[in-house]
Amino acid sequence: LKPVSIKTEIYPGFPTDLQAQWATMMTQAEGESKVTDTVYFDRFSYV
Repeated sequence: LKPVSIKTEIYPGFPTDLQAQWATMMTQAEGESKVTDTVYFDRFSYV
């Protein structure tokens, strides 16, 4: 799995509802991934 950086945005951007699942999947990537949330700044409480 290759690392990918994402930025959540309003439609049609990357959906904020998938951020937690994406971050979990990227823990298995070989390298560094980055998640930036531009919609909900407190969304990272699951980390």
